[in-house]
Amino acid sequence: MSATEFERYYGGMVWTNHAMERLKQRGIYQADALAVLRNPEQTFPAKKDNSVKFIRTVNGRRIHVIGVLNEEKRWVVTSVWVRGEEDRVGWPERIVGALVDKLVGWLKKKFGSK
Repeated sequence: MSATEFERYYGGMVWTNHAMERLKQRGIYQADALAVLRNPEQTFPAKKDNSVKFIRTVNGRRIHVIGVLNEEKRWVVTSVWVRGEEDRVGWPERIVGALVDKLVGWLKKKFGSK
């Protein structure tokens, strides 16, 4: 499985749309996030009731996974990220960002920065 293909029910866990979007956005393999859940180096209570933060370094990346145990005693993965890494930005956002930067630079030259 690549870092852009995900399954809703994977490894005995339920993966929310948000979690799968974050996996894709952050270039994290679902298998790596599952490894964090199955064998964490650290666990902490997360911000929301009954949710748990699982942390483990996998392939040199410090992966954080948030999960909550549902009524059927099955883990539901709600979010995933890598500590210290920025989210990957798609090409449309990069192009718009570059255009905005150029426009701001032009405006500062034309009208001076205040």
